[in-house]
Amino acid sequence: MVRITDVARHAGVSPSTVSYALSGKRPISEATRRRIHASIRELGYRPHAGARALASSRTRVLALVTPLREGGDVTAAMRFAAHVVTAARRHDHDVLLLTQEEGEEGLRRVADSAMADGFIIVDARRPDATTRPHPADPYPADPYALLPLLPLLPLLRTLALPWVLTSVPPSARSAELADRCVRLLLARLDGPPRGS
Repeated sequence: MVRITDVARHAGVSPSTVSYALSGKRPISEATRRRIHASIRELGYRPHAGARALASSRTRVLALVTPLREGGDVTAAMRFAAHVVTAARRHDHDVLLLTQEEGEEGLRRVADSAMADGFIIVDARRPDATTRPHPADPYPADPYALLPLLPLLPLLRTLALPWVLTSVPPSARSAELADRCVRLLLARLDGPPRGS
């Protein structure tokens, strides 16, 4: 297993400089940053997730809460989940999947044990044509689509983690919405822990 000290020795810098290059907590020269990242690639170094979480107070894990129940659109929910995972990986985050059937207890367990940095909570029902305000819009904002999630709001407001509520869009918009949810949640990690 390659350690941070191995990367530092290979790049000709101190272990703290490697740490700063990875965390961005202190400025280092672009030439040094490039040399460190070249050593990381060459040696195959992967930061230890536990150590990283301790150092930054972040897990780099997003919890995706989605219903996987009979009568729901499981295919659309899993397509959306795959897009969330892809979007999270682009931002160097992993995804923890929870089903809504775990309910409030699942949300509390994840929040209390610091297993994730925030929640993306999904209702897998698609709005039908009668709730769409404009037929030209493939997935308009639908205030009724999220009604099943409203009972979670009091609990979410008590948790010290940011959250985003959404519903699963038709497949043509799935990747776009997943990316938007991940970016919004990551932006909230740097701000007050509020959701929408």
